[in-house]
Amino acid sequence: MKSYLKLIRPYGMLFLGFTPVFGAIANGEFKLSHLFILFIIGLLAHIFTFVQNDYFDVEVDSKSKYVSNRPLATGSISQKTVVVIFLSSFILSLVLVIIFFFSLQSFVVLLLSFLFITLYNKYSNFYDFFHFLYGEKKSIQFLVNRKKHPKNLLFSTI
Repeated sequence: MKSYLKLIRPYGMLFLGFTPVFGAIANGEFKLSHLFILFIIGLLAHIFTFVQNDYFDVEVDSKSKYVSNRPLATGSISQKTVVVIFLSSFILSLVLVIIFFFSLQSFVVLLLSFLFITLYNKYSNFYDFFHFLYGEKKSIQFLVNRKKHPKNLLFSTI
């Protein structure tokens, strides 16, 4: 259990978990059920981001004196298990969006966010450009005004 907690990095979960919640509140959404689902989506995005990062960085991490004790680098959690964890987080996020906040725009933005996270995780150690890509995933939320598209609550908060 300790290895899994170390893998998902719970010390930062609340920051990413509350990001979509604060975005929703800033857009006038106060319904607790919506805010709770957005919080869960934020937690899943956190898990996806950091677990996938460990997956792509396993070789770099195993050689680093600072992070060589990460669960994947030490072998306490298998690569297959890590893939199941981050893909499950991704799929569950999509399911929650489809059930509670579905609009084509919300769905596309969530997919783009996960794509940008994946590109960043995979290539940021090799190409400096991908550090800008990570910030770009946050910028996408401004493409649509929630007031014009009230079904796009998630779109305005990712």
